[in-house]
Amino acid sequence: MMRIRMLLLLSVVFTQVFAQQYSTAAGIRLGGDIGLTLQQQVAKNITVEALLQQRILHRQTTGTLLLEKHFPLAGKGFNLYAGAGPHIGHWGRRNPEANSNNQLLYGATVIAGLEIKLGKLLLSADYKPAVNIKGGWQTFDSQTGLSARYIFIKKARPAKKQRQPIHWPWQQKQA
Repeated sequence: MMRIRMLLLLSVVFTQVFAQQYSTAAGIRLGGDIGLTLQQQVAKNITVEALLQQRILHRQTTGTLLLEKHFPLAGKGFNLYAGAGPHIGHWGRRNPEANSNNQLLYGATVIAGLEIKLGKLLLSADYKPAVNIKGGWQTFDSQTGLSARYIFIKKARPAKKQRQPIHWPWQQKQA
């Protein structure tokens, strides 16, 4: 329930702050984990991505906030991207020597991948290594993932200005 509240809060904040100028996409991410992804464009070729992921085998839930730079490739809508950011979460371990069943984890994450835009759909494949400073199943964790996001707020395009004819003083008006 807490995860759903966190995702709703992030989506409301991003939508309210950036809805007038930037595009927003949300969807799912599949790989070593299963999760939700929310991506918000904050500047030209710069996005912020929030990930909420559940690692089923290791009973680990992680929230990650990434700042990503997009590099256009062969055509509009096909990008290479890279970024980094912090992650925080909790994991449960079944160790009789542990004082608690749920342990806090946090660390740093980097990401690199390819993204293609098909209409209102963003498809991406990425590699996402992470270093857990505290907690987690292991200190270094890496995963590959596939994401499918739906663009639900499109960047507004400015209206084209109509050119007005120039009336020079020496031109005569024809009646």
